[in-house]
Amino acid sequence: MTRRHTRPRARAWALLTAAALLLPTGGLTASAAAADTAPGTSAAPAEQDGPAAVEVQGLKGEYFSMSAPGARDFAELGGTVLDPQINFSGLTGTFQELNGRTEHTTARWTGRIEAPATGDYTFHAIGDNGFRLFIDGEPVIDHWEPDWDNEQTSAAIRLNAGEKHDFRLEMFQDTGGANMFLRWSTPTLPKQLVPMSAFTPPDDFEVYPLEPSVGENGRQVRVRFEGRVGNVKGLAE
Repeated sequence: MTRRHTRPRARAWALLTAAALLLPTGGLTASAAAADTAPGTSAAPAEQDGPAAVEVQGLKGEYFSMSAPGARDFAELGGTVLDPQINFSGLTGTFQELNGRTEHTTARWTGRIEAPATGDYTFHAIGDNGFRLFIDGEPVIDHWEPDWDNEQTSAAIRLNAGEKHDFRLEMFQDTGGANMFLRWSTPTLPKQLVPMSAFTPPDDFEVYPLEPSVGENGRQVRVRFEGRVGNVKGLAE
């Protein structure tokens, strides 16, 4: 299992993961296996050959300490988490929890990215401090500078629907606050955050296979697992 950080932005995902750990795979009564659909949600259609495999969305996030102030290297790994997307208004809490410090740190997010539709995608990155983005190992944005909130825009990149491309984004945090955002746009798509649905973690990054969804009223959570689960009576407690 991967170590997960329960910052407010991702607290719901961490709670779902914790709940998943309480549910050992194994026998399950018919009523529990066909869990009632929460109001505001819809059950996935049944398939003759069984439900579709759960695909984990998000990126492998690694958080490091620098070898020395100003080195801006990836010297000591403090922790690894599954991050939904590059949408961080405050990273100092994460660095503090995983690295024991808020300054002179770095982060790296890796996985694959897939466009929802074929088109020419422009990436827009902004952060505190420097950052660099690679697609299929090629630099798309390179702004390894000690400034902050200085948005950088890539050249347009042709992405085809259904094709996954290697993704890597790195950033460093010198002093003060830390944030990082990644958006994209096309001639027909307004600039917006790259969604969690566009990302999958690396194949060698082992995460718990579950697919959570939240009802429209925000008060019910439905979790789909890759296999059958049991011992659900104590979950509410």
